[in-house]
Amino acid sequence: MKKIVSIIFLLITIHAFAQKEANVWYFGENAGLDFNSGTPQALNDGQLNTFEGCSSFSDSSGNLLFYSDGTTVWTKDHTIMPGGTGLKGDPSSTQSAMIIPKPGSMTRYYLFTVGSRVNGGDYGFDYYTIDMNTNSGLGSVVAGPVDLSEGRFTEWTEKVAAIKGQECNTYWVLSYVEDEFYAYKVSSSGVAVNPVKSPSQYFANDRRGYLKISPNGKKVAIAHMSDTFIYLYDFNANDGTVSNAKVLSLDVNLPNNPYGLEFSANSEKLYVTASNDFFSNIPTEWNDPNNHLSVLYQFDISSNNIVDINNSRVLIDYQNLYRGGLQLGPDQKIYRALSESYNIGLPSLGVIENPENDGIACNYIHEAISLGGNNSTQGLPPFIASIFSQIEISSEDSNGNINILNDQTINFCAGDNLNITPEPLTGTTITYDWYLNRNTTPFSNANNLLFSNITPAIDGTYKLIVGQTDICGNVSTLEGEFSIKVFDVPTAYQPENIKECDIDNDGFSTFDLQNLKDSEVLNGQNPLNYKVSYFKNQSDADANINEIINPYTNSSAFGLDTIIARIHNIKNPVCFDTRSFTIEVFETPNPPATISSLGKCDNTSIGTDTDGLIIFDLKEKELEILNGQSPTDFTIQYFSDSLLTNEILNSSSFQNTTIIQTIYIKISNNSNSSCFTISNFDIEVYSLPILLHTVVTLEQCDDNLANDGFSFFNLNEANELISANYQHETFEFYAD
Repeated sequence: MKKIVSIIFLLITIHAFAQKEANVWYFGENAGLDFNSGTPQALNDGQLNTFEGCSSFSDSSGNLLFYSDGTTVWTKDHTIMPGGTGLKGDPSSTQSAMIIPKPGSMTRYYLFTVGSRVNGGDYGFDYYTIDMNTNSGLGSVVAGPVDLSEGRFTEWTEKVAAIKGQECNTYWVLSYVEDEFYAYKVSSSGVAVNPVKSPSQYFANDRRGYLKISPNGKKVAIAHMSDTFIYLYDFNANDGTVSNAKVLSLDVNLPNNPYGLEFSANSEKLYVTASNDFFSNIPTEWNDPNNHLSVLYQFDISSNNIVDINNSRVLIDYQNLYRGGLQLGPDQKIYRALSESYNIGLPSLGVIENPENDGIACNYIHEAISLGGNNSTQGLPPFIASIFSQIEISSEDSNGNINILNDQTINFCAGDNLNITPEPLTGTTITYDWYLNRNTTPFSNANNLLFSNITPAIDGTYKLIVGQTDICGNVSTLEGEFSIKVFDVPTAYQPENIKECDIDNDGFSTFDLQNLKDSEVLNGQNPLNYKVSYFKNQSDADANINEIINPYTNSSAFGLDTIIARIHNIKNPVCFDTRSFTIEVFETPNPPATISSLGKCDNTSIGTDTDGLIIFDLKEKELEILNGQSPTDFTIQYFSDSLLTNEILNSSSFQNTTIIQTIYIKISNNSNSSCFTISNFDIEVYSLPILLHTVVTLEQCDDNLANDGFSFFNLNEANELISANYQHETFEFYAD
């Protein structure tokens, strides 16, 4: 069956980046990654050494500008930037720094720092100004710190996040103080001194844990670590307000102190790391990896229903690890910081390869990215979240439901019709370039692609690059990529109906449908490519749910069940075909183990009464043969030979051929003649007695004293006088 499948590209044009501003990371113990080649490559030149917080930023071409741990700023040459020491962040702050480019400027940047009261530091939230026109283009810290805490620095948490504002050329920088969100608008005029404040439902007793904004700018997630809470909020990128708190629950039987957070690039999945937060004043215990446990969860936040969100929670990973941050990369994968304890890092990062996929299909790979001999610790650099929101590729079904397909392989069935259409964009100039299988020359410049009656010939990786000048005058390069895989649709061949003879006559039988019917449905198709399964109704077969578990027992005694056979392509189960067949169980004839003989005396029904030949009515045995079964349900056939070749057609008038003769019978179910039983019984002609005399006289003396002419006679004394075979005969005497 052919289908028309529409794929809509939802182009989110809320920033003017080409995504490469997040292409170079520095973090952990002198560790770094460069994403400019398309895959992360380890860097060994970083000067940053931090337990937790860090930040880095590149230009639109992916060239490193500078990086920081919140206390020191290093240039792209890995030298300390003038004015870049003694900043008020802290390497032990969860998110110690965040870099924001000043709108309208090509050279000025703001470095926001988040403090922590560790090793002489203090809490607080400040920002500094960096001018890249100074220091021979390497930059200098030219202003700051500017205290943003409004005197509440002692109440500040270790959290910061940022997103592009809906208003042209603006950003929102978000932080959290005690029980309130502070959102600072950054524009061409600078950093607003009056933050937008949004009350929270939660008082943060623990300052630790990440704060993240979704790439589409609509959601905020915050982890309150030892308080064991994660809150999910709505964010308004127009006015900076945070609202509609939802509490995400963690498994209380597993480590449940949340720390790391990250959204998938399509903003539909939220990932959370949580630890057991083990602490000991004894260094050997605190640094023992066996004492630390960490989990990784996925939540599906595509629904606004908190019950659905919490029910979607899936445990992705659970093992001995210390707490660790999560960060979305420019390749739209999510990276996980790994360490054994607070003081002992690990030389690699974990990777969630397909964050948009449900559950374990997200494909988390532990220790996937080597750091070239340097160590990861607890933190990874945060970025403006909208850097990662470029193009959303979605499919729309017949009910109007939209499913995001970014960086996924979309499976189709041969014969489908495919329509790929980008969502309309606004702007002064919009160009479309479609590429196939990494080719550098586009195969189409149309804004949509249309495929009819598709075959595997269209398989490949498709990339759309959209050039747009938006209403703010920002020039953006928007990219989206997905793969198409077309699979053959198998044919379900018609299987024969099953008509089963019930041996024990309880009306039920069990059936190995796979052995009985798979080969019929496949009819030569390769079972390694196609799976056959069975269902009780068509709707279950179409949805591939409630598959019959082998073996199958019919649903009612001697009833008729309709079974749906479904064959689908193993690599793409939606490519399927179905056929129906029936299962019916029939009663099996159940004659007695031994059928008594049918005996008759010789008579003159044919010939003489001494020739041993008579006419028999074989149907006289019918009730005994049926043994309680209904005569309307069964037919009895009579035969004179054991091979059942000579049927006795007139069973009510059968002439025997020998005095004792075996009659063979076949009892068949009238609804299913294959349900039959063969048995036999004997017919026998009894000879009539041969009389020696027709009149026999018994004489006896009157032995009583009265001599009255009466006496008692033993009539059996006459037996031997009447018949020579008297010893094998029964005599009855009558007075008249």
